[in-house]
Amino acid sequence: MQTNRFIRNILIILLTIMFSNAYAISLRCGVRLITEGDPKAKVLAECGEPDHVDIWEEERVYRYYYKPNDDYRYYDEYLEPHYVKDHVIIEEWTYNHGPHRFMDYVRFENGRVRKIVSGDYGY
Repeated sequence: MQTNRFIRNILIILLTIMFSNAYAISLRCGVRLITEGDPKAKVLAECGEPDHVDIWEEERVYRYYYKPNDDYRYYDEYLEPHYVKDHVIIEEWTYNHGPHRFMDYVRFENGRVRKIVSGDYGY
């Protein structure tokens, strides 16, 4: 009975690890932590120059709703859509820590850390 419960728990843990994404909450650079929302200058100061940098620009379209006037008689179904275009500069920095550690990918949007992902072992 005990061995069945132990095996079941091990299987659950292994499946959770296998199917989880490789997203990291933070990046450790020496004794400092880099987290989402940090500026690019802080990452550069704490972690140094990245091994590879990709830069591109995306155009994003957001839809907002607004009332034609501020009359309280208008309900939500009468709100008119308003489209806003926004240009976002995206940078993806790659840190290769060598063959015994995982590589880290830091994605910036408009100069702020948006996502940190750990990859395969470095080279």
